Amino acid sequence: MSTPLSPVDELRIRYTKSERHPQGESVREIERRNGLAGGALSNARRRTRDGKLPSLAALERWAEALPAPLPEVSRAFAQECGVDLAATLSAEEEQIVADYRALSASERALIRDLLSLSADRVRAARVEPGAAGRESVYTEVPSSR
Repeated sequence: MSTPLSPVDELRIRYTKSERHPQGESVREIERRNGLAGGALSNARRRTRDGKLPSLAALERWAEALPAPLPEVSRAFAQECGVDLAATLSAEEEQIVADYRALSASERALIRDLLSLSADRVRAARVEPGAAGRESVYTEVPSSR
């Protein structure tokens, strides 16, 4: 029984399969055929193995090299990373996005900094050795009676 193909491999095979390459061209062959430096495409694959989406520039290189539509390439890489591009926002999330879009550029920067700081604190509290049993960084302060 063979191992199932990744979404990116399915895409690669679909766009490069030929009589000469019944399993599609290898990533190296695609790089060579497009005059790309070794690793220009394979580095993006390495990122997905680490659960990270490649940069837009890397996705565009893939789309051009296959050639395949950029949205199709983006979906394949997202699926490989476990990102659901078809996910829908809840009503609360939609309201947050709408509110964010109504802000000025400087206000948006402030909100991004605040979110980043908050997320960093939450992540640090989760992985900090000995943090178990300690109060969360976001617990309510007990009122004095």
